Amino acid sequence: MLEALTRRRLRMRGLALPLALLALAAGCDDGETAAGDAGPEPLPEYTAGNLGKNQRGLTLDADDLILIPSGSGNTTVDATYLQDRFGLLVLNEPYHQDPTGCPSVNEAPRYQPKASAEAFFANARYPTSQLDFDRIAVNVDLLNPTRTDLLSTCQPGATVRFDLGVHREQIIQAFRDLASLDKVAYITVGLDMNRYYHVLVDGERRQDDYSNWVTLYREVYDAIKAVNPDIKVGPGISWNVLLLETAPEMVTEYGLGTLGAGRSVPPALLKEAVTLAARRTVWPLLNTGRAPNQVPKADFLALGMVQNPNLAPFNGSPEPTDAEAALRHFVNAPIVANGLPIVLPQIDWETQSGANAVNKATFLTLVKKALSHTEIEWAAWRRFSDIPELTGGANPCGKYTQRIDPTLNYPVDYCYSGLLNTTGQVRQVFTVLTQNP
Repeated sequence: MLEALTRRRLRMRGLALPLALLALAAGCDDGETAAGDAGPEPLPEYTAGNLGKNQRGLTLDADDLILIPSGSGNTTVDATYLQDRFGLLVLNEPYHQDPTGCPSVNEAPRYQPKASAEAFFANARYPTSQLDFDRIAVNVDLLNPTRTDLLSTCQPGATVRFDLGVHREQIIQAFRDLASLDKVAYITVGLDMNRYYHVLVDGERRQDDYSNWVTLYREVYDAIKAVNPDIKVGPGISWNVLLLETAPEMVTEYGLGTLGAGRSVPPALLKEAVTLAARRTVWPLLNTGRAPNQVPKADFLALGMVQNPNLAPFNGSPEPTDAEAALRHFVNAPIVANGLPIVLPQIDWETQSGANAVNKATFLTLVKKALSHTEIEWAAWRRFSDIPELTGGANPCGKYTQRIDPTLNYPVDYCYSGLLNTTGQVRQVFTVLTQNP
């Protein structure tokens, strides 16, 4: 068993996992064996992976609504057109949207997900757009856009961590409030949360606080279910962080073999390294207790697929020269999900302008094919439309990229992450996303 193999390697090398994470992960029993020297497993059979209407989420915010129902020169993508092609509405809501980065405890509810969602639905343009979805998914980001620290309310004199009682209670209450909204069917708790396992805060890793995050997530799951047991809940994980940061770290920590160029995991070691990475940072979120008496704490696993073009295996192109390596980059997703359906809360191929937008369609085509061997609950693109950059007056793009608090700044690629361009014209990626099975 992989667990026994892991412990034996730890004893042999005098290594130790963070004790809290060992305890949290102890209940996982996947039955996998070591990769050994047998080489990589054959790739599965793939299909185009096209998604049905009920699997396609339409991501919208107040800036997107400007283009609905018509927009500047756009006569195609009106409300009826969208309603016919998407099965649920997706809202991306950070834990708070205070531009100062630090709302007071009393001010916080004004900026938190429930209030932000209500403000969206109260937008004067929303009712006139005639969009009416029976299912709403809300992705709640707990990390700041620069992924350097936690979003939180002001805590004078305190280091904000997940073991800070006030912070924990505020997060739990924010999710209770969100769960009370009508038509909410899915809540993703955090995005890219496994990045917190690796992030440096004041020059130090916070691996110990990742254990606190795991226990907090479980409390959030229970709190949401207490308000509305029908809401499906899952944690948000970055696929690239798991593959390109955690898995190589596991290869080194457990002495599995030698990493390749750029700390890449050799194909023969990939399945074992990914399994160990999932055991460390993902599986403790999905269940509590020991097999066979485990208690589920997730209804799905949300895998973020926002791709930096310069990272392996793409290295600048959504059509890498090594097609097999690109498929292997995603092949172990079902193992990480550990039997749960997968949600893709945000997909995008990052670009610094709209000039290379065709690459988004190529990347999405690959992702759909590469994940066609697993169960996809639903998937959504990162934004519905690009955010224009104006030469004078208020700059909509600057609202996201030039915040008062620099840690709240989004990279400029966020402004070019839409299915539509700034004039409302459909990009090819829209067509790829809405292809029927």
